[in-house]
Amino acid sequence: DGVTAPDVDDNIVQWVPWDNAGFAYADVLMDPINGHTEHGQAYITSVFAFLGRADARTLLRSMEDLDDKKDPKKTSAYYRHSLPFLNAAPGCDIDPQLFAQQMASGVEDALSIDELTDAASLRMSQDYVREVVAHEVGHVLGLRHNFAGSLEGTINRADLDDWFRAYILGKPLDAYTNKIPSSSVMDYNVFKAGVFIGWRMRTVKEALPYDIAAIRWGYFDSPEVREKKMLFGTDQDAGKYGDVRRFDYGTDPVVNAYAENAHYMEMLPNTIIETFIRARAPRNPHDRIPLEQVNLSYTAFANQIADHLAELLSWFRAETRSLSVEKQFDFIGDLNRKERYQAHWKALTNQIEQLGGIDRAVFSFMPLDLKLELKDKPVGVPVAERLSASNLTARLEKLLASTNYSTFVGLDDKKYSFTKDEQELIIKRSKKCFRELEKEVIRQVCLRFTNAPRNLDVEANGSVSDNDIVANLEKRMVDFAKQVVLAKDDSKRIKGTMDKAFVEVPEFKYDFATRLAAAHMLSANNGSFKGWADSARGDLNEDLKKEVDAALNLEHFKDFKPSMLSRPLLEWYQQQQEIISQLPAPQPPH
Repeated sequence: DGVTAPDVDDNIVQWVPWDNAGFAYADVLMDPINGHTEHGQAYITSVFAFLGRADARTLLRSMEDLDDKKDPKKTSAYYRHSLPFLNAAPGCDIDPQLFAQQMASGVEDALSIDELTDAASLRMSQDYVREVVAHEVGHVLGLRHNFAGSLEGTINRADLDDWFRAYILGKPLDAYTNKIPSSSVMDYNVFKAGVFIGWRMRTVKEALPYDIAAIRWGYFDSPEVREKKMLFGTDQDAGKYGDVRRFDYGTDPVVNAYAENAHYMEMLPNTIIETFIRARAPRNPHDRIPLEQVNLSYTAFANQIADHLAELLSWFRAETRSLSVEKQFDFIGDLNRKERYQAHWKALTNQIEQLGGIDRAVFSFMPLDLKLELKDKPVGVPVAERLSASNLTARLEKLLASTNYSTFVGLDDKKYSFTKDEQELIIKRSKKCFRELEKEVIRQVCLRFTNAPRNLDVEANGSVSDNDIVANLEKRMVDFAKQVVLAKDDSKRIKGTMDKAFVEVPEFKYDFATRLAAAHMLSANNGSFKGWADSARGDLNEDLKKEVDAALNLEHFKDFKPSMLSRPLLEWYQQQQEIISQLPAPQPPH
């Protein structure tokens, strides 16, 4: 910041016909001596233009195709604002996959609204383009990215959803003119927030507060941006602070992670139907895929759900930094480390309470019967309901019968509808996917718990507590692990012989890998203190041993040897022994 703007004649905004590019950027030419901008050019691709509902679905397909081609080695966007010797440098170069993911999610939300008209789609496109152009022109004026802008928003997620629906329906929006989803157009705003900002730009003539203050500071030396401690986090800060993120939303990162999970699970039936539409009605009929060949990756779905949980759990680590929390300190260093940990702890506790406690914040979406104590539902965010294959299937069936999906326009601009047989296939395949998803989510959650250190309370308070949020989290983790390790599938039995006698043993509900992951999550090394799960591991060790002994009737054998078991029983027995080995009983004191 702090450069001089070029003459108006030296600024160019160029519209580039490129429907699957998925990005916009700005080139900035600077004087290497004084840092003044000599020329600026913003490029906006036609991917942002969708003139009707059919175009919106085309855009969704383009974004999904772009996300499918992602390079695992490229995980984030990079930023270069100026290079010496009058070289042009991109002031905004976005990770296309990250952009595609958030835009696909926003467009899918819009397409899920039955009342979405071509006129509403066009208006939505125009307002989104308005926000994107403003972002790129901001770079030309010398502004850097500010990914902390969303931390100073004044409209919560539920209200933004309400606004978006009213906006699409063409209802009055006067109640929202004094709200902002971000303090800066230089943020990477999620799709709905971008549309909101574009709408606000043509409704309210005043720019966003951080952008006003930054321009006044850069061009007129106004100290407002510093005096008010306005939040600013740019590209290099995105990996430094846990709440400085591209395409996030909301002022509270823990609440945001919970809300993202709730929204993702709610939209799963829509996502699956759109996947079948993609196969049924491509732009070129030669690209059509028989619906029975459509792949539904429950592993990918479970990964997304578990990753949102991991983001929430990351805030229990003392090492996770928050820009919004650190804003209250004059300096960051060893002398105030304790005070900073205490401030982080207070922010975490407040957010968990805002969500209704640990049970709702962390465990309410899990497909297990954990006897949760759920307080009042959180306000301002969608509620994460328990993941249920039957409920998801019922919603998918209802959506298939709705006007939104009973007839749809394909990428070739022709109208289509699923036949009765096709609908039955979609329902059957989805039902199987959702059933497998329930189990895969449990496995992925176990892995995330295993890699989720919880040392913030000790660093902040000097010791552990019997009844704070970490204590409650770890108590519920113990319940979770016990249920996963011990739950049996009463409808299935494993048959074999033992010393030539016929034997049946129970088959456990979750597969060996999941149960082993559940045992690992009780490791002594990742909890609030080393002995946090000693008793739980010992109890689970004893319980599983009893299950094995009872199933094989080992009390009647004086000299039992695994070699006495036939192959199916031997595999079952060895798996239980491996799990037991991960659950050592507490050693008696010397």
